[in-house]
Amino acid sequence: MWQRKQTIYLVLVVILMIAVCFMTRSFEQVCAGIVGMHAIATIMKYENRKKQMRQCRIGIVMCLVLIGMFALDQWYSGADFESVPFYLCLEVVSIILYEMAYRGVKHDDDLVRSADRIR
Repeated sequence: MWQRKQTIYLVLVVILMIAVCFMTRSFEQVCAGIVGMHAIATIMKYENRKKQMRQCRIGIVMCLVLIGMFALDQWYSGADFESVPFYLCLEVVSIILYEMAYRGVKHDDDLVRSADRIR
C-alpha cells in the first residue's frame, strides 16, 4: 500500500487538511476534517482501484465545495478578496494532489489491464 505514489499524495492531502483545521473556524474545521477523513478512506480502498478512482473524484468535488464555502464565508464577513487566505491556497494544492492520486491509480489500473491482456 505505501509503495504506491498515490498513497503519498493522499497522505499529503490529509496533512494539508489538518493544517487547514488549525487555520479556520469551527464549521470550516469540521468540513476540512471530513475531507481529511475521506482521503484516509480513499487510501484504504487500495485493493479496489475503480472505487479508489471514484473516491478521488469525490474528494476533488468535496474540496471545491469547501473552497466555495470558504469564499462565501469571506464574502458574508465583508472581507475583501484582494488578499487570499493561505488556507484557500492549501485547498487548491489538495485538489492538485487528489488529481495526481487519481492519475496514479488510473496508471496502475491501465498497467494491470494491459498485463491481463497479454496473458
